[in-house]
Amino acid sequence: MRTKLKNKIHSITLMRGIQISSKHCSFTHLYNEELKELNDYRINGYLHLIESLDSEIKDVSKKILILAKEDEMASLLMTIPGIGYYSALFIVSEIGDINRFPDSYHLCSYAGLVPSSTALVE
Repeated sequence: MRTKLKNKIHSITLMRGIQISSKHCSFTHLYNEELKELNDYRINGYLHLIESLDSEIKDVSKKILILAKEDEMASLLMTIPGIGYYSALFIVSEIGDINRFPDSYHLCSYAGLVPSSTALVE
C-alpha cells in the first residue's frame, strides 16, 4: 500500500515536471518537507496516508514485540541469530503445541526440512 502511494506521488511530480532536490533520499523527512512545499492537495493527502500507515505499523510492531517477549517459546527462538520477534511468533503459531511431535525428527519432517524420496509411478 505504501509503495502504491509513493508511486502515485512520483507520478504526480513527473506529470507536473517537478524534480525534488536530489540531495535528499526518497521519502525521508526532508524529502517529504520539500513535497509538502509544493502545496498539491493530492501529494499532501498521500503523504498524510503514508504517515498514518507508518504510525500504525510502529504501534502494531511494538505490540508484537511485547507479545513475543512474553511468550516463552518465542523468546527462546529469538536467541537464534536471524530470528526476530515477528519470525519467532510466526514459527510458534505454525508449530502450535510442540508436544504433539514425539521427537525432533517429526517436527523437522512437519516443517518440510527432512528430505524424502518419492517413487515415480510408470
